[in-house]
Amino acid sequence: MPRDGHAITFDSPSVEVAGETYRVQAGTRWHQVIAALDPLGLSPKVMQSNADFGVASTFSVNAHGWPMPFGPMGSTVRSLRMVLADGSLVTASRTENPDLFSAAMGGYGLIGLITELEVEAVPNQLLQPSFRTIPAADFAAAFTAVADGSVPMAYGRLNIDREGFFDQAMLVTYTPIEGEIPPVTGSGLLSHASRAIFRAQLGNEWVKRRRWGVETGIGARLAGASSRSSLMNEPVITLDDRDPTRTDILHEYFVAPDRFTDFLTAAKAIIPGSYQELFNITLRWVARDPTAMLAYAPDGPRIASVLLFSQEMTARAEVRNRGENPPTATRVAGSEPLKMITPRRPLPQPSVARCMIMSFACPAAIARPGLRR
Repeated sequence: MPRDGHAITFDSPSVEVAGETYRVQAGTRWHQVIAALDPLGLSPKVMQSNADFGVASTFSVNAHGWPMPFGPMGSTVRSLRMVLADGSLVTASRTENPDLFSAAMGGYGLIGLITELEVEAVPNQLLQPSFRTIPAADFAAAFTAVADGSVPMAYGRLNIDREGFFDQAMLVTYTPIEGEIPPVTGSGLLSHASRAIFRAQLGNEWVKRRRWGVETGIGARLAGASSRSSLMNEPVITLDDRDPTRTDILHEYFVAPDRFTDFLTAAKAIIPGSYQELFNITLRWVARDPTAMLAYAPDGPRIASVLLFSQEMTARAEVRNRGENPPTATRVAGSEPLKMITPRRPLPQPSVARCMIMSFACPAAIARPGLRR
């Protein structure tokens, strides 16, 4: 927030449904939207994979999730109302004030204060999951093949243990089946229990391998049918880090399908030897977005690669994160604490984020000729 700026919170949620659209107050959370749509047999068309966030916030970052083959959430918004810097209240859509609409979609709230949105919904469905483990190099082709509209929801994962880093992929698809759709449910006991396993990955390659084995093995076999809305009604708190000495950092790279193997190659060369601990990577499909001024997929679909890192909150970690030459850590006599040696002249070096964002999020800015699109 800028100095002397103001933060305004919308704490009066409102969802008005008309047909397969709904008008929603900006601060309404997605779990409140789901609760309003579910009794009517409807479901959000696109939202991120957690239901804690506000609808206008999702639009302002133009987030996306498991639904296919749609674009990001902004593609499902028909119109919005917002207050501009001069105090005027305006309506924006693809036909009315289209420039404002395009700039506000993914504009991080810098264009105006959004007060309400008109958003599209889709019929709720009963979905059966299917889990397929494949070589990571084959994932892009497999993901592209299910982006033809035949599969309403899908996502992918990669293995993260350093020994076989990014060698394997898991493609999860959801297919509609006949049957009574149960009322929407929230996070189950298994989701809450998974937090302990998720956080136990810190510095433990064995746990990372076991987690991958569970997700691709017994977890896949035990997964049953669920409603579309229930799949998205998951709170982010189930993966919350309660360690005050660490912080979570998300990286996201929007990779053209035909560049995905290049992304894997670069990630394998950089991430396993980096200082951060990678806990998870989720792969999502983002269809071409011709509307947003700051589009993630302006000229074709992208595989959104979302990486969750854990980093300790120390001076050592901050030095490494700034791209400076990090202090050297040595352990003496095995059980003694780490002793830090700081170089006199830290040398700048490219960070993980800088290298990979230049190569994959901004193809025109690629510095290495061998990866130029």
